[in-house]
This record gives sequence, structure tokens and C-alpha cells, in this order.
Amino acid sequence: MELGESLRLAADELRKLKMSCPTSSADVATWSRRASETIVRLENAHSRIRMPEQVWHYVHDADLRIKDSEYRKTQDEVLEGIIASFERGIVPESTGVTYRVRLQSIVVAALTVTAICIWFLLR
Repeated sequence: MELGESLRLAADELRKLKMSCPTSSADVATWSRRASETIVRLENAHSRIRMPEQVWHYVHDADLRIKDSEYRKTQDEVLEGIIASFERGIVPESTGVTYRVRLQSIVVAALTVTAICIWFLLR
């Protein structure tokens, strides 16, 4: 099988995993097991495809996505990017990025540090 066809099949499987992702804690263990089996099966069937690290994070972080909607959104976006790359015939490199820090969080942290520094200076 040609690499492009293998990548399109992998993209379809990843999209199915994303759509079937659990929304309650009770379903996480079963979904994670099936998702892991799917990824291993894809890698074995299509030896030229090595899933990016973020795919494995997606599989193992289902419980976190249930608890944190921002984390769910970020992981869904990362997985959609991988799926889009596969559909274009590209195997993306692992970036190690699985969670992006929101600008608001950075601003709050910077203001907190600034306030603490000013407090120490004015004591």
C-alpha cells in the first residue's frame, strides 16, 4: 500500500477515535484500551507511519479532557492538525507540545510577580 493511502486510512481512524472519545469517567478505561489497540494496529499495518507523540498523549489523557474543557480543546486541535497532515500525505514530527499556555495565564503570572516585587521594594 502506498504511503499516501496509508496516511489517509490512519487519518480516518484517528478521526473516529476523536469522535468516540468518552465524555464520562466510566467510559475512559475501555476507550483508552481500544484506542491504544487501534494505534498499535495502525503502526503495525503501516510500518512507514510512526504516530507522533501527541497521538499517544491524546489516547492516555482522556480522563484529563473530561475534567478540563480547555485541555480538551487544545488536544482536539493538536489531533486535528495531525489528521490534516495525514490527509495531505505528510507524517508530522512530534513537537512535544500537548498543551498550550493561554496568553491570559501568562499575563496573570507576570502581574503577580510584578506586584510581589513592588511589595518587597516598598516594605
